[in-house]
Amino acid sequence: MFLGVPFFFPDQLAAYERQPTVMTVAYALFLAGIVALWPGVVAVATRIGATRPAGAVWGGALVMFGLFARAFHDGVKRLRLLWWTATVSAPPPARWVPITGTGSGWCRA
Repeated sequence: MFLGVPFFFPDQLAAYERQPTVMTVAYALFLAGIVALWPGVVAVATRIGATRPAGAVWGGALVMFGLFARAFHDGVKRLRLLWWTATVSAPPPARWVPITGTGSGWCRA
């Protein structure tokens, strides 16, 4: 679902604007995949722990930390897309005026 969409955030926002449902499903499946990996990490760390307990603890802990960090960043991306939808799609409040020279964005009057 992400094929053909560069990772840089302006491209992600443009893709979300073009196909919001597809991008939402893609982010949800990506997060589900990250969450589904933790049992495998625990299983591999347990098998490694039979011969190298310290390496299994450190390796498993670092990989789990990385998975949780990816889940956190995925949540931040989702929040960014929700913010984008709320600020760009919806009309601004009456007290707000366009920011001149940028082509987009609003500030309080």
